[in-house]
Formats: sequence, structure tokens, C-alpha cells
Amino acid sequence: MRFGRHLIRLLDALTSYLGDINPRKNQQDNIEALNYSGKIVLNLLINVLDFSKMESSGIKLNPIPRDILAAVKQIK
Repeated sequence: MRFGRHLIRLLDALTSYLGDINPRKNQQDNIEALNYSGKIVLNLLINVLDFSKMESSGIKLNPIPRDILAAVKQIK
């Protein structure tokens, strides 16, 4: 998985570079979409790796009762 993380970080660096070299408007939109997608995939990959690490080390998560309706009302 380490390779995947490096690959996504490389994609992020590449899209940042492409954004800095004065691309055309249609290219800029594609670069921004690619950069955003890469960051989403990187965050997903990091979360999966963190969960796998927790699972393999035997960390137990205790369920906490929550009142979902009350939590949603607090957001407003």
C-alpha cells in the first residue's frame, strides 16, 4: 500500500506543477478536477490504512449511543 500512497502524492505534485505553468482554461478545469480527485483518493487510502492498522493491532472500538436527531439539530 505504501506504493499507492506515493503514487497519489506524485499525482498531487504533478497537478500542482501543471497548474503553475499557465494552462489554458479548459486544461485548468481538468487539472483542478484531477487534483481534487487525487486528494479524495489519498484521504480514502490513508483512512483504509489507518483502519487496517487499528484492526491488526487489536484496538477495540466501543459503540457510543447517540441521539442522531439531536446531533443534526445542533448542526443547524
